[in-house]
Amino acid sequence: MTPIRKILSGMFLLFFTIQLQAQDQYAWIQKTSIPAIGRHRTCGCSVGNNGYIGLGHINNSTGAILYSDWWEYDPGSDSWTQRADFGGGVRFHACAFSIGNYAYVGTGSTTAQDFDDFWQYSPASNNWTPIAPCPGGQRAGAVAFSINGKGYVALGDVQTDCEEYNPVTNTWTTKANSIIGGYSDVAAVANGKAYIGVGDDNNWTVFDPVANSWNYLPSFPGSARCGSGCFYYNGWVYVFTGSDFVTEFSDGFAFNPLTSTWVQVTGFPGQSRHYFTCFTIGNRAYGGTGTSGTNYNDWWEYGTLSGIDAQQKNSGVDVFPNPVVDKAEFDFKDRLNSMAVFTLYDTDGKKVSEETIQPGNSWLFYRTTISSGVYLYSIVSENKNIANGKLVIQ
Repeated sequence: MTPIRKILSGMFLLFFTIQLQAQDQYAWIQKTSIPAIGRHRTCGCSVGNNGYIGLGHINNSTGAILYSDWWEYDPGSDSWTQRADFGGGVRFHACAFSIGNYAYVGTGSTTAQDFDDFWQYSPASNNWTPIAPCPGGQRAGAVAFSINGKGYVALGDVQTDCEEYNPVTNTWTTKANSIIGGYSDVAAVANGKAYIGVGDDNNWTVFDPVANSWNYLPSFPGSARCGSGCFYYNGWVYVFTGSDFVTEFSDGFAFNPLTSTWVQVTGFPGQSRHYFTCFTIGNRAYGGTGTSGTNYNDWWEYGTLSGIDAQQKNSGVDVFPNPVVDKAEFDFKDRLNSMAVFTLYDTDGKKVSEETIQPGNSWLFYRTTISSGVYLYSIVSENKNIANGKLVIQ
């Protein structure tokens, strides 16, 4: 590089650097494994500052081995404590949700039979109390979640019903039927609604308990699969891993409930698998267990990591995901009322691409043929710099 190019490049980078603020990166980090036999089709949820996971089974040459153990995870100390065994006995593919200071676990199967019973677990007293059974028939592979102090169980073996549990009255109310069926679908809650799908197909739906309605959303963009892990984190619903029983997947996708768009994110770094149990505790998500033929007891944390790769942004736009796999969504904090120009530069200040952005609240960037690397971008509208930052393309 010539001296003058070095000077200009340095000035270009300085121009961006003085306007940018550090942004944390999302990533999976392996934590302390569950001190129990590796297994799959577990269930779990979080209560307060701790997480809970258990039950499940493994397959061997003589048949299935089932479990009823229940484990508490403390993210502060990254440690596990075995708690009282599940009150309903051994089973797999049960479901769980939490309300207030309690976890609720029920349904599931022992291969010989499915169940409709439900149990309340108190972390404070470490005991299980039976509650009213879930209506709609015995089932396994259902989804469960809670919204505004009520619990929900939906789908399962052959069911399409959705049942609402009121812990105050210990009663269930049948809500509108799902518009999809599915075994081992996934579900996560965002903004008072549940997002449900990806069970043997690419369907993706939203359930609104207030309107008591289901609606289709843009389909899951990955390969059809079931047994994925799913959670809500920082404005997005994530789906990782899963299997079509030919291929075990490790890729990840995130759905923005506000714009109804999907983006691919950096995949799960552990072994590809299905029946991956996930939930959130505070400002982190966690996941573990599952199978790829081998059963796992590993445990992982997903969240922001300060200082990793020094990703950048300014106050005008949020970019997600960053690093970019195939596309990224630019969300403008102040709506673009006029057309804008997006320009991408390499770190030498050479223009790599330029695109026009139509007025609106968000815009999708597609990496197309752009090579992997670190780039700098600017967004200009009506001769004003709207945003600039760093974009990492994987």
